[in-house]
Amino acid sequence: MSDQDHKSNKTVSHVGIRTLAVAFIVIAIFVSAAIYIGLRFYATKKEALQLQCEVNAKDSAREYDRCLHTRANIVAVVGYAVDTMMKSGKDNQAILEYLTSETNYIVVTLDPSTTGLYGLFNGEYLDGSGWTPDADYVPTERPWYIQTLQSDREITFVEPYLDMQTETVMMTVTDLLTDGKSVIAMDVSLAPIQKIIENVTTETEGSQALVLDSNGIVVAHSDKSQLGVNYLAAADGLGHSIADSILWISLRGDGSVSV
Repeated sequence: MSDQDHKSNKTVSHVGIRTLAVAFIVIAIFVSAAIYIGLRFYATKKEALQLQCEVNAKDSAREYDRCLHTRANIVAVVGYAVDTMMKSGKDNQAILEYLTSETNYIVVTLDPSTTGLYGLFNGEYLDGSGWTPDADYVPTERPWYIQTLQSDREITFVEPYLDMQTETVMMTVTDLLTDGKSVIAMDVSLAPIQKIIENVTTETEGSQALVLDSNGIVVAHSDKSQLGVNYLAAADGLGHSIADSILWISLRGDGSVSV
């Protein structure tokens, strides 16, 4: 082989090696860029999902507040009217007729599933829905009566309970009248709250949402099997940790019990 041919082969060899090295570097940069872009896309998607969850949680909390606020207003207004009737000497028959009329109005205009307005007035149990309790039903021993007398609030939200027959969480809203003994009450189905929670998680892929009462009881959850479960009563586990964190924040006034 001539010196000229040898130089040519050597030059080609150097060019080939240099080109291969450059190509490798370019591929490495491309792969690194692809990984970086992928990670950034994942991070951005995660941030967007978290933001959407926060927005949905706030929206559901506002809807939750509006729902309960409406029921609380009804109890307050009807309670005031009954209180006025009692002070003016109206008998319990007149009060019962008024409770029945208001219950019928609520059923037609607001909540067809309501059990209506009821309570203890002048020592007698009256029910606007027409329900007649059993002989062993003692109003003064019921949670709605006991917790109302123990409460220092104008409107009391009695601890929610799970209706096993309908699998719906119920809560009673009550008001203590000025005689300090008479109580007006209204049961509220939290099914609308459950629907809000389900809508939140449907709109946000991979998310879960729940609402707890102040005792750690689940009153709404994207997983219906958790309804009525007391997360705080559990010794440990994810539910206990969530309840402990949420209620701690809520008590500090930095957040709500909806997540």
